[in-house]
Amino acid sequence: MTITTDTPCIAASLMCCDPLQLGGEVRLLAAAGVDLFHIDVMDGCFVPNFAMNAAQTAAVHAACPVPADVHLMVRDPDPCLAMFAGAGAAVISVHIETCRVPAETLQRIHSLGVLACLAVSPATPLELVRPLAGLLDMLLIMTVTPGFAGQSIIPGAAARVRAARNLLDSCGCARTPIEVDGHISPQTASELHTAGASVFVAGTAGLFFGDMDYAGHLQTLRAALRK
Repeated sequence: MTITTDTPCIAASLMCCDPLQLGGEVRLLAAAGVDLFHIDVMDGCFVPNFAMNAAQTAAVHAACPVPADVHLMVRDPDPCLAMFAGAGAAVISVHIETCRVPAETLQRIHSLGVLACLAVSPATPLELVRPLAGLLDMLLIMTVTPGFAGQSIIPGAAARVRAARNLLDSCGCARTPIEVDGHISPQTASELHTAGASVFVAGTAGLFFGDMDYAGHLQTLRAALRK
């Protein structure tokens, strides 16, 4: 698959689904027209929480044709890469804060036939991305502290996205998309899109998991991005 900066892309955060209704909800989300399934993987070490796993990723991949965007929030991502590639991941995001040698990890993801994305937490300097920019298929800017859904967006999130966009552009990577994750609502998505983001992880703030009106909420989110 290809993710570009041309058209806004909505990734549904599956950790926000009802775990007892996951199969039904992913089918509803696919029917509503989401572009990606965002699968958060947490180990209780890098972040103080646990979330999804490779078995769930494989089950979702088998149930729906929507590409899987796997976000590894784990202390050491390298041993997990082949497992999630085998489970059907189309994109694997690793945190720059957790990679021993980030360039080697990104190259290993590519060698598995998967798009490589680098995730950056709010407190991490963006300049660390510069030497790695040419290896990225996507850059994930966290707009909340990773670990929990339902948080408020960090102050200055749009300015940080704009700085990331400028950094990528200055490295000759103007076509590399920026993904944003954390309190993505119609209002914040519009602001972040203007700042340079093009992939939006929608959870409780954007798709309002619980009422099942995914088509309606997705339409509202896309309308906000068109503005």
